[in-house]
Amino acid sequence: MSNLPDRIQPLQKNNSVPLLRRLLANREAGVLLALIVLVAVMSLASPYFLKPLNLFNVMRGMSTIGIMCIGVAMVIIKYLFWMSPHTASTSAQNPTSTS
Repeated sequence: MSNLPDRIQPLQKNNSVPLLRRLLANREAGVLLALIVLVAVMSLASPYFLKPLNLFNVMRGMSTIGIMCIGVAMVIIKYLFWMSPHTASTSAQNPTSTS
């Protein structure tokens, strides 16, 4: 097990490292913490932020983007297709390229 990178090592109890630092080492946990802080700040800044009508409007506004993201993810997963800027520029210069 010592050949695995540090981030893949099994979790061990290490009381010398604070809990917050261990959570922030995980990228997803850091993003979740930032989202929680952002919601808390916005709810304190505006009394209308957590109202049901505002939450409904935010969800309705994001639904189009969410549906498009699901469609793009399905294409990428099914066809193993990713159009990165490098791939686009390479295929535009040489249409017979397989990169």
